[in-house]
Amino acid sequence: MALKALVSGGLRCPTCGKPIEPEWVACPYCKSRLILSTPKAVPVNVQTAQLSAIWIGYVFILALSGLAVLQTLAYIGSWCIVI
Repeated sequence: MALKALVSGGLRCPTCGKPIEPEWVACPYCKSRLILSTPKAVPVNVQTAQLSAIWIGYVFILALSGLAVLQTLAYIGSWCIVI
């Protein structure tokens, strides 16, 4: 398993030192497997990320509100039993 090495003059196979192309998965000269040293970045839609954060906030607030309502009903219910 060989890694691509960036040497002056372009990419070279780290096993045999021959020039290679970025899209190659194996060196055509020595047949060594070539692995990209850095993964390509995936573009992120900022608006979608912001909307996701907003929805998570809404869900959290609704969960807390629902918990408060349940606690209030339980408290009222305990008083109904006493009376």
